[in-house]
Amino acid sequence: LSRNATYQLARAYRNQAITYSKDPRNRAAALNRALSRLKALSSDTESDDLVWRSRLDRIQCHRLLGDLERAQQLIGEATAIPESYLGRLAAEAAYLALDANQPEAALKLVENQSSDDHPEVELAHIQTLVTLASTSPDNSKPLHQQAAEIASRLTQRHGTYWGLRGEMLLVRLSEKAGDGSGDSNLLDAAAKTALKQDRPQEAIQKFVDAANQAARQDQLDKAFEFFHKAATVEHQEGALRNAIDRFRDLATRYPDHPEASAAHLLAAFDAAALYQELASRDPAAAKKTLADYEALLREHLRLWPNDESANQARLWFGRLAEATRKWDDAIAAYRNVGPDAPQRGEAYQRIGDLYQRRYAPPHDSPHDVVDGREWFAERLEGEQDPAIASTLIQELAELYLLVTPYDYLKAKRLLQTSAEQLTSTGQALLVIAAAGANDYLLARDAL
Repeated sequence: LSRNATYQLARAYRNQAITYSKDPRNRAAALNRALSRLKALSSDTESDDLVWRSRLDRIQCHRLLGDLERAQQLIGEATAIPESYLGRLAAEAAYLALDANQPEAALKLVENQSSDDHPEVELAHIQTLVTLASTSPDNSKPLHQQAAEIASRLTQRHGTYWGLRGEMLLVRLSEKAGDGSGDSNLLDAAAKTALKQDRPQEAIQKFVDAANQAARQDQLDKAFEFFHKAATVEHQEGALRNAIDRFRDLATRYPDHPEASAAHLLAAFDAAALYQELASRDPAAAKKTLADYEALLREHLRLWPNDESANQARLWFGRLAEATRKWDDAIAAYRNVGPDAPQRGEAYQRIGDLYQRRYAPPHDSPHDVVDGREWFAERLEGEQDPAIASTLIQELAELYLLVTPYDYLKAKRLLQTSAEQLTSTGQALLVIAAAGANDYLLARDAL
């Protein structure tokens, strides 16, 4: 118990010294206090685990004091060290080489030592790679990438504790990356660590720094990815206004990126969500947000009119026009939904409902109704999906039966072509069509 208490006190002094990095006098004093206790423990003839931990800590303390020669001497004396401590010894040797401005020698040390059972070597490897990257800018990208990969596999190989150690090391190493001297991979890893530690604002800033760094290096795909991550964190945190701005800025900054339209659509989605959130508590802000939502949809259709996302934007624009009773705009938006779009079924139903709402008696506009019937018939002719074709048939039949000028005979013939797929509503329409065409036997059978 006494030996362990002495060892833990020595560790406390050593850790205290590390916090005195900007105060060399107090740092040296704390390290010497640690060494005075470790020396007695490490000289024990009984070579148990506590003795070897003390000897390794002595090496670290001498290195931190700048006494590299004594640290190297102690490494050379560790000849009978148990295998379980070889990783820590190799890591200390690598750190000693780094402190001696010999990163190439440090790299050889960590590469010669198998790291499968020694997570300390993996940490030293990360530190060595980042140090090498700072001395060879032309080769910094692959070195930083390798460091990030080592950190990412620490958890899988050695568990959560070592994974967190690796991530925190990358966080410290990435602190210099924000000024343009670092690597986006390090900043990305640091941002992920900040998220795990529930520091979303720090993560957002790290992602933005990573994106800016990638952009400076003409890595536009990576820049897009990191900006997108920053916007996604804003979205997940419920900061919808920030998320809207970030998604929109990202999409309009890189409009030719394959995911730009999807990012812009997320901005519109968040604008709709923000409107719902503000509608009951801040009507003025809600009104402005609704205007922003409409502007986003119009911008989307202007920038990406032929993208698949445009069909979703048209559907949302149609719903917005309906909500504001702009029937013509709503119909036009729904009719522009592509004939192969997944949203076409809903668009057909909405168009049918709008025609009935607008042109059912006592309203009358034969020209618009006939145009609508012709449009439905054209879409029906090219439709390959039986379920969507059934929807088209039903909507077209309703236009024949419920909006003037009525045409019961055409409705009957149309509905008979898909009698087996008719819903209960379709069967009811067939009864109306048959009765209106004086085909009472068909009406009875349909009933």
